[in-house]
This record gives sequence, structure tokens and C-alpha cells, in this order.
Amino acid sequence: MGVGSVSDSLSAYQDSDTFLSTNAGIDWTMVRPGAHKYEFGDSGSILVIVNDEEPTDKIQYSTDLGQNWKTYDIGVKLLARGLMTLPDSTSQKFLLLGSVARRDQKDGVGRVVVVFLDFANTRS
Repeated sequence: MGVGSVSDSLSAYQDSDTFLSTNAGIDWTMVRPGAHKYEFGDSGSILVIVNDEEPTDKIQYSTDLGQNWKTYDIGVKLLARGLMTLPDSTSQKFLLLGSVARRDQKDGVGRVVVVFLDFANTRS
């Protein structure tokens, strides 16, 4: 996966889109307009992306190498600052770090949140 643009030169991050290659970079397909943070899990069989350009309460994930994407409501509106899993990308568990605008803080939600994402039950 990567964030980039289709042009003669690389556009600025905020002007770029999110792409996926499944053949070692020979071909690329845009999976989401706009720049997104992304991470691989379960040895590449789980792909997770989150918009990091504006506050969101959703993540998108794929369990079929990007052929189909599902949306999951994480329950809190945040500006994504980090998306991570184990360094070897073998886990089905992810952490999403985000900051919450004051107007969106409620019911015990503070300025900084960590969302635990567990995709173990998405696997059959």
C-alpha cells in the first residue's frame, strides 16, 4: 500500500490518494480517495486503513487482499495520529491512536484516545 498520486511528479500528502498493489508494485489500484494511514496484519491477509486528513469515527478493512472493503464504526470521532500492529505484521490486533476535538469529547472521552481493534472474529 502507499499514498501517492498519478502524475509526472509526486503531489503533496494532502493532495494524494491511497493505493494498493498486489503484484509487488507493477500495478496499483486506488482503494480510497485521499491520504490514509494503513497497516497490514495476519501476514498481509488483513488490511486496515483510516482517514488521517480529517476527523472520522470509522475505519475500513479488507480480509481479501483489498478486493472488498468493509467499514467499522469505532464509536468515537478522532483525528488519526497512528495505526499500528506488531512489527512483523502477523497479529490480528491493531491499535489506533487519535486526538479528539474538544467539541467531540463526551462520556469520559478525553483529548487523546487509543482504540483497540481485534479482527480475530472476522476470520473463518
